[in-house]
Amino acid sequence: MIQDPADSELRVISREELYQLVWSTPVMRAAARLKVSNSYMARICTALDVPRPPRGWWTRTRAGQTLARPPLPPPRPGRPLSWSKDAWGGSLKTYYDRRRVWHAPAGDLHPLVVLAIEIFRTAETEPTASLLVTRANNAIDVAATVEKLRPALAWANTLFLALEARGHSIIVAARRRFIRPRIEIWDEPPVHCSEKAAPDLAPRWPTVATLHGMPAGLAIIETCRETQMRYLGGGKFEPVPPRSRKGVRPVVGITWNEWRPQPSGKLKLVAYSPIHPPQWRREWWTPKLHGNPREVELIIDELEEIAAAQSAAAATP
Repeated sequence: MIQDPADSELRVISREELYQLVWSTPVMRAAARLKVSNSYMARICTALDVPRPPRGWWTRTRAGQTLARPPLPPPRPGRPLSWSKDAWGGSLKTYYDRRRVWHAPAGDLHPLVVLAIEIFRTAETEPTASLLVTRANNAIDVAATVEKLRPALAWANTLFLALEARGHSIIVAARRRFIRPRIEIWDEPPVHCSEKAAPDLAPRWPTVATLHGMPAGLAIIETCRETQMRYLGGGKFEPVPPRSRKGVRPVVGITWNEWRPQPSGKLKLVAYSPIHPPQWRREWWTPKLHGNPREVELIIDELEEIAAAQSAAAATP
């Protein structure tokens, strides 16, 4: 039960306290205690998965009707357990029901993957390596071509659901003090291209899982390989055809050959320390991740071992 006076401001509130608040006073007064608008109050309830009175509930109650209120559901993995005006800021958008992401996930899709599907529909293609680029606040850390986006999101979905099934949270860490180091996306070390020729498609905010209280950054990347390309004009290139190929189309105008990074079609999962300075990094080349739950469990086993070691090291004086 909340002990604060009715007219006091609440700066931090747990989901249990929020539940008691919204069912003990009308929304305008509850919102005033949090110093937010009525509509944002509804978003906080959605984010914390707290049911709130339906329209007309208070009028009917004042008229003498006895109405039952729904119980507070148990917390779901990956959802916030409290709200703070100072701590959350704009990052609450990951959780409230702007696109009905949380209330109507498609089948067994993780909500962050449902949101990613919406975001990547309007993503642009990076000109150097043809990887999709988005700078949306809540986009998960995925870099892939149009052809590989679907399996990349399937990877993410399988991993996120498995993490939460073990009680670990997974969020897009907006406005948190986490880093996302540069991730090497070359399939093999380049010979002709510069190491930095491949683009560094870091998201605006890292995707972070929390295991045993320790954070682990996660990224799914389609790698690149260096390929000799022929300039066609108009800013377009194509792979240099084999000399033995017949019927190679001629190029009108100035042309040349150069080595450029091109998508390899291979995906890798990268886990890393999102705390500066980075202390560890792991990579898995697992093309069958989506269809092999056991492989996912082994990856999470290793992440849990890393988190346990980091936690023990942090506790050592």
